[in-house]
Amino acid sequence: MNLDPADNILSLNRCSYLEERSILLIMSIMKWSEDLSVQVKEIDQQHQRLIDLINKLHEAMLAKQGKQVVSQIIDELAAYTVYHFQAEEKYMQQFKYIGYLTHKKEHEGFVQEVEKFQTDFNAGKLGLSIEIMNFLRDWVTRHIKGTDKQYSSVFKENGL
Repeated sequence: MNLDPADNILSLNRCSYLEERSILLIMSIMKWSEDLSVQVKEIDQQHQRLIDLINKLHEAMLAKQGKQVVSQIIDELAAYTVYHFQAEEKYMQQFKYIGYLTHKKEHEGFVQEVEKFQTDFNAGKLGLSIEIMNFLRDWVTRHIKGTDKQYSSVFKENGL
């Protein structure tokens, strides 16, 4: 058996990389839980996707991935957020949900914040920080648990 010291160092480096990657995956900034469910399968799946994208962005920040990678994740998060909000708003209009206008204003405010962050990040004026990650986590959690849960019964009554 050949125990070349260079092989051992390489093995240690591989091991610490895998351990580091495992730690990053464990350190998600958000986790899906039943208390986030609005009891509408389609919307819950979309919320889970948003949480996955926020976690992906958080992991990229912790791993100090390059600007191009982070920018792609931010773009994906921004696009998916718009898609999700449009889906919710379509159902609100279709079911004549009484809280539609207030809900839509919350969506618009969040989209503006994300677009501003996206623009500033891409222009090099702003970096990805834990404050931004906390904002995303807190806003999405608060919005789902508060505002989104209010439409749950209306959506379910209308067959969603």
